[in-house]
Amino acid sequence: MLVNLFLKKFFQFLSKDPPLAIHLVEGLLRYWPFANGPKEVMFLTELLEVLEVCEITKLEHIISKLFKRLIKCIAGLHL
Repeated sequence: MLVNLFLKKFFQFLSKDPPLAIHLVEGLLRYWPFANGPKEVMFLTELLEVLEVCEITKLEHIISKLFKRLIKCIAGLHL
């Protein structure tokens, strides 16, 4: 699938330039799908891969937004 190939190449690029991961996490939080279980699962999977590359100390300013989104995702009835 084209999306999987794109994501694979993107994460290879991201592993070479980890500071871009912060911008990607912010983008994922901004465009998070609401009430769409399969897309939320996809976003969670991608978020996990991004967080593995990202420096945690650089995420301090968005940790609260990240956890609020995760709590809403877990509390949702559609997953």
